[in-house]
Amino acid sequence: MILFKTILPLFFLLFIFSCDQPTTFDRSSDTEIMQYSSTYRLQRIDSSSYLLHVGSNVKMDEVVATYLLQAKGADMVPDNHQLKVDAVLQYPVESWVLSTTAQLHFFELLGRLDAITGFPNVSFIYSQDARVLVDRGDIIDLGSDLRPNMERLISLRPEFYVTHRVEGGQRESDRLKKAGIQSLLNLDFQEVHPLGMAEHIKLYATLLGIPEKGDSIFSVIHDNYKALQSNINNGPKVLAGYMYDEIWFAPSGGSAFATYITDAGGDYLFQSKKGSGSVQLSFETVFEQSDGVEIWIGAANHEDKQSLISTNRKYQQMYPFKHGRIFGYSKRKHGNSAIDFFESGYARPDLVLQDYVHIVSGASADSLFYFNELVDVKN
Repeated sequence: MILFKTILPLFFLLFIFSCDQPTTFDRSSDTEIMQYSSTYRLQRIDSSSYLLHVGSNVKMDEVVATYLLQAKGADMVPDNHQLKVDAVLQYPVESWVLSTTAQLHFFELLGRLDAITGFPNVSFIYSQDARVLVDRGDIIDLGSDLRPNMERLISLRPEFYVTHRVEGGQRESDRLKKAGIQSLLNLDFQEVHPLGMAEHIKLYATLLGIPEKGDSIFSVIHDNYKALQSNINNGPKVLAGYMYDEIWFAPSGGSAFATYITDAGGDYLFQSKKGSGSVQLSFETVFEQSDGVEIWIGAANHEDKQSLISTNRKYQQMYPFKHGRIFGYSKRKHGNSAIDFFESGYARPDLVLQDYVHIVSGASADSLFYFNELVDVKN
């Protein structure tokens, strides 16, 4: 995996329980819960009801579906609210199946790992507490995240399934609907701001019935992040990305990972590249433009330079390889596949930004939390 691997092109998947009515809502009577997220919009109606809007950019009304979140046992929202939604989802939700480790860490922060009953490919889990639950049989391995074992999932009878799947997702949702399992699409890979990813904790906390705890945790993360933001202009040039099949994949200028660089005081080499996902470049382009650049962030999960050039010897021609510092993101890992950057890193952008600040300012690699510096291996 690479630093920006989870930022993908736009796809949409309609949720289950679709109704015939189009999605509309009365904005004037709602209270906004989320300020940074671009994929979720959560609005309070009253003490027991919320509207959840899901899409690629809910701030620009690019909404796929709107849902009414209703507390179990509460009175339904009066008709005079004139709400037309795609589904009614009841909370608090006590049993969940998740699909990514990024989702899992929100539950750990909220103290509700016990609510997770199933997870695809448990070898990707870094959390020691979660792995204890796996070993104990409390969290069941559902196989591949791309094609989870649906029979096993349904046999767990969770109340809620959070999925990031697109291909085949509608058939999957229809099948879960018949089994009485509510399904929710997670689009965290399309978030355009680091705090937008972290803000998903508010949604999970609401669905768990502990919204105040989610607000409190996010407030601390938010304040930590803002305190770290740099006012430095014209900081050092920074290269980001990695090569796959001779194509260099780099974060676009509007992506969350480009934001980390600028918020840390760095001058991102491809900041002018539009978009919020990734940009594909030739090695020759990157080679020429990175001449003189001494910081390269996102060299996958390599631990040393020899490991890096074993995948492509062209890397050793680059200026950052010869004269600069190169950083991967495998300092915190378990086994060969569980990397904490892709687990807690999405929920803790304050810790990620802290690493970027240390890297951009030239601090020792010993001060880094997620990232590791690639060094020469002495024979």
